[in-house]
Amino acid sequence: MKALIRKDFYVLKKQFLLFAVIVVAFRFGNNGAATLISILYAVMLPSSAFAYDDLSHWDAMELMLPYSTRQIVLSRYCVGWLSMLFFLGLSWLVQCAAALFGVLPEADDFRAILAQVAIAACFLAMTMPIYFRFDAEKSRGVRTLIIVLLAAVVGGGLSFVTVRDSAFVGNVFAELLGVMSAAAAVLTAVSVPLSALAWRRRHR
Repeated sequence: MKALIRKDFYVLKKQFLLFAVIVVAFRFGNNGAATLISILYAVMLPSSAFAYDDLSHWDAMELMLPYSTRQIVLSRYCVGWLSMLFFLGLSWLVQCAAALFGVLPEADDFRAILAQVAIAACFLAMTMPIYFRFDAEKSRGVRTLIIVLLAAVVGGGLSFVTVRDSAFVGNVFAELLGVMSAAAAVLTAVSVPLSALAWRRRHR
């Protein structure tokens, strides 16, 4: 399974680096959308991996390799999870470094970062079965809808908390963390077997 993960990151290397530069630029610009951008890219990268697979007809080769359905499915989830953690972690570290030198305000509460990870995990869980069932062209519309919904939810949340005091924001994120973590765990537990079923149906 590690080889499958390495394959995806090798294919996505240029896109990954480009997204990293964009996230850093947004964060140094003290842009409130930096967190949103980080989550969006985390959601988009796995879909790009599926698109590259379709272009190269990787599915035909994948069936000849000694990997189980579970390994194939989990490897793509791992790509999504690792991308998500990388971009959100990068955004937070850049803000911490900038705050240390007085370039930006104080870094976000770490609970906020964990809540954002949970939100991204929810959307990954929602989109993965669709990617495994349909090709990139057919799933594009659903992917666009998911991204628009994600932008609306996170953007609305960012607008909401900017008008509250810091203590209130901390309480909001503390509550959000628990709810979103539970939702992410449930959605992921349902999403993985659904993705395995979707992959089998697509290749039967």
